[in-house]
Amino acid sequence: MMLRSDATGIRPVILTEHPGSVSAATSPSQDAFNRLMQVSIGKQFQAEVMLRQNDGSYLVRLADTTARMLLPEGTQTGDTVSMTLLTASPRPTFLLGETTVSALPLPNQQAALKGLLIDNMAQEAAQGSAGANQVGKSTSIEATTAAQTRSSAGQADGSTMTTLSSTGKLIDSLLHASEQGNMPAAITGKEAIVPSPDVAPTKLAEAMHKTLEFSGLFYESHVEEWANGQRAAEALAREPQAQLSAEQTSVASQQAAASSAQDIDGLTQAALLNSDAAHLLRMQLNTLENRHVVWQGELWPGQRFEWEVSDETPQRQEAAEAVPTWRSQMRFELPALGTITASLVLSGSHVQVQLRTATEEAAATIRPYAGDLANALDAAGSPLDLLTVKKDGTA
Repeated sequence: MMLRSDATGIRPVILTEHPGSVSAATSPSQDAFNRLMQVSIGKQFQAEVMLRQNDGSYLVRLADTTARMLLPEGTQTGDTVSMTLLTASPRPTFLLGETTVSALPLPNQQAALKGLLIDNMAQEAAQGSAGANQVGKSTSIEATTAAQTRSSAGQADGSTMTTLSSTGKLIDSLLHASEQGNMPAAITGKEAIVPSPDVAPTKLAEAMHKTLEFSGLFYESHVEEWANGQRAAEALAREPQAQLSAEQTSVASQQAAASSAQDIDGLTQAALLNSDAAHLLRMQLNTLENRHVVWQGELWPGQRFEWEVSDETPQRQEAAEAVPTWRSQMRFELPALGTITASLVLSGSHVQVQLRTATEEAAATIRPYAGDLANALDAAGSPLDLLTVKKDGTA
């Protein structure tokens, strides 16, 4: 058998079948959505104050759902308050003693995305479509308003005309702002991942993991974990969304005061004051659509680093058959070797690595260390199926 001169450590690829099967289950967010549909005007119920956020708003638990509200001064975490539902449109509004409070969208973009999905479902329902099962994941009480949109569309006389929700208008404006501002199509790190190049490999791996975990891309999932007691409030506070600026505090106040559709223009303009929020929104939507994340910044002080992570798990196979497949690509420039691009594909427990260099001399320098990499991966339980080291641009 002939071996390629630029390939080392070749082993046959053996795909193993993992025991057990994956079965579909109803999403907890969908269950919450269904429960909220049962809340009627004038109903009184108890709400538990779970967390006070940096912008002065509170996360509360009501109807087994997490909602964000502006509550009176003096409200403490752990308090239980009695609320009466006054109206569910344009947003759920409650009577708390002599004070009227509104449920605000969580500071997340996935809830906004759900609003767009619901609007599209309303049009399908008017045409007799059964698209209700396509509701996206969200922990916001804003689903109640979306439910009314879908319900009214189901009773329509066949008209296909729909009105984009205020959430949809806001998300559209934020996306346009991020595009017009020439914002990078990547999450930009504000500080180096590790303090020096002398960090142990295990510590480096942990730091890289936390860099993506706390990037803000997965904030909504983390809020759900926190609400279920699976994540500490201190960890949630590290997310960019939890570190709201004074402009975002102003937006929250306007949201609480808004009571008609015409207020959305002012609300949108206020939200656009924070370009970071618009950029993060764009990144979240890109991640949802493309299953691809790009991070750029410094690996350690002075060492520029670009990192891409992609979910390449086949989408057309049954969940029990598809082998989880991830691609991680890193690009950096080293003093002696020049520009290096490292691509790693992890499929199940199998690994393939490709290193591309700017010069043939750099590739020749790296090749003798291929055996060390293969042995290290074997010891870690991830056998190396293929390692390729070559000059960038060669076949």
